[in-house]
Amino acid sequence: MVNEYPATSLAGETDAHFAKVVAEETAGRLVIEPVPDGKSGLKTKDQLRAVTDGKAMVANSFGGARGDEGRAILRAYRPWMPGGLTSRSERRHP
Repeated sequence: MVNEYPATSLAGETDAHFAKVVAEETAGRLVIEPVPDGKSGLKTKDQLRAVTDGKAMVANSFGGARGDEGRAILRAYRPWMPGGLTSRSERRHP
């Protein structure tokens, strides 16, 4: 799980916790290795493309950097912003 944030940040600690829970819940059949501190070499803006292209399996990315990916991506991260999702059903089914 690539992440630009440090391992000691909230996002980094969340990645480690998520990886631990996934390993426990799957009895070790699924292992997620957190890659914090930008050690993957991928900047946040490049992480979605890396996952799409199969260069990374999963990413924990800062949503604000996703604006260039298109309105649908930005709206998923910031539904309260102008032009964002407005109804409850849209929030559940973007």
